[in-house]
Amino acid sequence: MLRFRAVRLFSSLLAVLATCTALLGCCRPPPCLSGACPQVGLETPDEMFRLVRRELERSEDATPLVGGHILEQLPWLFPDVSHLPDAPRCRLDLVDAASAATFDEKPITFSRMLMARIRAVGNMYSTRDVSDAKAVYLRRLVELDESRLTDYQFSPGETGPAPPKSLVRYAALSGLERFNMPLHETEGLFRRLQTSPDDRAAWILHETVLSFLELALHRTPKHSTDELAKGLFFSWLPDMQRRLNGPSDPLSLEIVLQRMLPLGVFSTKVGVTDEARKLLESMIAARGDFPLTRGIPGAARDLTATAWMALFDLDNPRSNTSIRTILPSPARKVFRPDEVWQADPAPAHPAAEAVAARMRDLEGELLELKFAYGRCHVLREQVFWVPPGDADRLFERMVAPLSLGGKVAFSSEAFCRMHAATSLRAAPDSKRVGLVLRWLRAEPADIAEWDPTGNSTDAMVGPDTNKKQIKERAASVLAENPQWVERHAELRAWVAEQAQKRNPTTGRAEHGPLWEELHPAYERLLAFHASGHPEASVEIGRAILRVWIESARATLGDEIGLGSYDSALALKLFALGDFAVRFGLRDEAQALFDDMAKRVVPSPREGSLGLHLSLAHDATVASLLMSFTVAPSK
Repeated sequence: MLRFRAVRLFSSLLAVLATCTALLGCCRPPPCLSGACPQVGLETPDEMFRLVRRELERSEDATPLVGGHILEQLPWLFPDVSHLPDAPRCRLDLVDAASAATFDEKPITFSRMLMARIRAVGNMYSTRDVSDAKAVYLRRLVELDESRLTDYQFSPGETGPAPPKSLVRYAALSGLERFNMPLHETEGLFRRLQTSPDDRAAWILHETVLSFLELALHRTPKHSTDELAKGLFFSWLPDMQRRLNGPSDPLSLEIVLQRMLPLGVFSTKVGVTDEARKLLESMIAARGDFPLTRGIPGAARDLTATAWMALFDLDNPRSNTSIRTILPSPARKVFRPDEVWQADPAPAHPAAEAVAARMRDLEGELLELKFAYGRCHVLREQVFWVPPGDADRLFERMVAPLSLGGKVAFSSEAFCRMHAATSLRAAPDSKRVGLVLRWLRAEPADIAEWDPTGNSTDAMVGPDTNKKQIKERAASVLAENPQWVERHAELRAWVAEQAQKRNPTTGRAEHGPLWEELHPAYERLLAFHASGHPEASVEIGRAILRVWIESARATLGDEIGLGSYDSALALKLFALGDFAVRFGLRDEAQALFDDMAKRVVPSPREGSLGLHLSLAHDATVASLLMSFTVAPSK
């Protein structure tokens, strides 16, 4: 009898498990990268699903150098249909495929395709359906013993030297950090960072430490990561002191600089105000002159200016933990270690026939695709793959639709075409600059009406159809290519005119988002006119700075302006600090800074995230910058 009951119970359990399995199978989202191509009944997503499948097939059929790049871009093509109950599981499919291809090999092959899989998974947004699987894949690679990797296996078209095996760890850690790392994964990484110091890992995980430190201040109940984040923050103070007195090293310098502003914001909240003040004041007293900064041009100036800003935040604590984003332009050459693991692992020269096949596929996609989302991807890919000898012809094809009856085309695809065409570095500079100038000069009457062709018919939010976007998009391209200012007289003349432009209503110098977007070009223009170049004009540089001084003085006399002190004025002050001496305006600039330093300015609103603005303080920083500037020789 007991045996019979046990058999019946076991049979019942099997039946329940079978039922649950069937139910889970019914509810499991459909596959995305295998089987029939997904269709959800929405035009734009369905077109993107078809493009994803075509690109996936190409990545598998192409040579490793071409296929690896295609695979890395694949996650950006996955359409967002998360609002649908049966959304295809594109991200999870990709992680599963990457995991099988990586860990089924013993030893794991270190190659271009391995780096492509790591980047593809790392580039994915960590949505709820894939967050854990993505974290597991990348964490296994972060913790992988390098003995389990082969030496780098060169693909056809790659040459030496071979990259170090540590490239795998840092690329995986960078991908793990990028989008919403799960709590349990964060805890493991923080413990590893505590016990095994690693400068590159510390640089990568900096923002994660800050985000968990902020949580630690408010979270109830506490989590073990809270104390780990605090412990890492406490360790910064002695570690920064050690680095200052250590050898000159660009990465060590970047780590010190990235920690300084957070010191000003968080130290009062975790009880180390005095220790932080002592460190920051020592940097200011030494004017940034430490063994660490010697041999790195501009490092002492950047260290001192950042210390002043951190000290201001330390002395003016706020309830929120936002960190200042409006800073003087760096004098040093900023070192970014991530450029190593974002670049090709080895010098690569894909075969000409493979590149030609890729370009043919992309041309075919432009004939096939209807919506701007996919077409913009194809335009970017054409820029990446076009042979240098064909770049000029591709530029002409890209820009041909941008003129409509003498007017500037205004559509989502027009934005993509302009950005793609100006990114063609092998195309003539004069043509790229000419396109940007045309958009910068365009007034509303010069711009065609908004063309919705190619926009998603399924979007819940419509596009921005304000024509000011034309200038803003062009200014953004110029900000990415400020070197054009030095090379092209027509562009220099336009930038100089804009730098001195006054608001027709107030009579003051222009400011606002467009001004801030153009700020890198303004500084490049000032540097050019202070350079002694045969075409440089000290008078033009002096005229620009005098307009800015006049504008700042007008704000100084306007109580309303003081209360709404904005980031454009801060940038003008910092530029005056960097350039006034070089244009013979030291006394005028110093008199402005002295007057500003005497004024009491209302504290920034609590909601003004990222802007710790103080007129008096920023004038003091500008004066400090001026003290680092050497006057030109007579």
